[in-house]
Amino acid sequence: MQAKERVLTALNWQEPDRVPIQIYLTPEMKTKLSSHFKGRDILECLGVDFRSVGPVYRGKSRESHNDIACDMWELALNVLSMAVRELMMKQSFYLLPV
Repeated sequence: MQAKERVLTALNWQEPDRVPIQIYLTPEMKTKLSSHFKGRDILECLGVDFRSVGPVYRGKSRESHNDIACDMWELALNVLSMAVRELMMKQSFYLLPV
């Protein structure tokens, strides 16, 4: 069976030749697998049946400012970690034995 036939068969509550599989990769793992398969299509090499289709973000991105970057939802990435560090330092000061 081809991947499309396998998926459609499973969606129609019929038994395919094997269970259709899907894979989600982190960027680091994608890089490692790409080098392992020498640039060949990872999904083809692993026999993955599903393909992802989704929109590409085309909006404006904020510039990095003082090592604080914003993601596509304008969530500041380093602000929280800096605030947590400051809070932990203040907390540890008060937790020292007298």
